[in-house]
Amino acid sequence: MRQDRIRALLPWAEGFKTERERMVEFRIPREKLRETIEALKRSYGMLQVSMITGTDFGDRFELAYFVWLHGPKRYLVIRTSCPRESPEVDTISDIIPGAHIYENEIYDLLDVEFNGNTRLVRPFLKPETMRPDEYPLRKDWSGGS
Repeated sequence: MRQDRIRALLPWAEGFKTERERMVEFRIPREKLRETIEALKRSYGMLQVSMITGTDFGDRFELAYFVWLHGPKRYLVIRTSCPRESPEVDTISDIIPGAHIYENEIYDLLDVEFNGNTRLVRPFLKPETMRPDEYPLRKDWSGGS
């Protein structure tokens, strides 16, 4: 899979890297997340989200979507971020249902909202003894009560 095909499909994507033979990494604005996933699905067919990670960088949260393209047998790492004061992105779980579990994990542990996902619950992975306002993946988490 060549980067130029993805660049043409996703003109808003930037920061392309190919550090591994079967993996292409790039960044997109959070407002383009759904459009990106929909365009990839139209172009490549079946997509599988194998993981979504969330990282606290202090002023922003970065989300990395690890997407497997079944046709070309390649991974895409799609990075986007949201500001700390507005920790939200649109859900992709209605496009790729398997993404729900990863969205719920990030919602529970980092407190990033996934707009449109009506199945988010707390606690999901956190112990029930943890206060609802504790988010253990945030840098400002004090280590619990």
